[in-house]
Amino acid sequence: MAKLLSMEDKDLGTIPSVTLRTSSYTDLDLSFTTKPDFGSGLATDVYKKFDADAVKQSIKNLLLTNHFEKPFDPYFGGNITRLFFELADDLTESEVEDDIKYAIETFEPRVEILNIFATIDPDTNSCIARVVFKVISTNKVTTLETDIARLR
Repeated sequence: MAKLLSMEDKDLGTIPSVTLRTSSYTDLDLSFTTKPDFGSGLATDVYKKFDADAVKQSIKNLLLTNHFEKPFDPYFGGNITRLFFELADDLTESEVEDDIKYAIETFEPRVEILNIFATIDPDTNSCIARVVFKVISTNKVTTLETDIARLR
């Protein structure tokens, strides 16, 4: 809860001016599936994701992005796939977890990380990442589990 006061409120001692500010997050669903308009049958809009689902999608995109993939922001992303052709051991999993934590803390201010698990499969050059986080504005705890793999 935040108090917003200004000079134009005149007598601030007698009239309380209190507003609640809750932020809701909105993002496009990246599958770009269109919503049908039931009146005309035409597709007029794409589905949207809200609040925790929008943040979850943002974190997944962040983890799947490598450095130098985003123009004008070369260090954006998790850059996790760089470790897939290294010798896999417990230190590699720890390094992946550290990279995930750094990327989320740096580029996603809407969440608080609660736990991160990473399991590397050296045979398929992939990693299963599980991130448990809390959305700050709603205090909703959400889990993201994604498989991060190289394309070649």
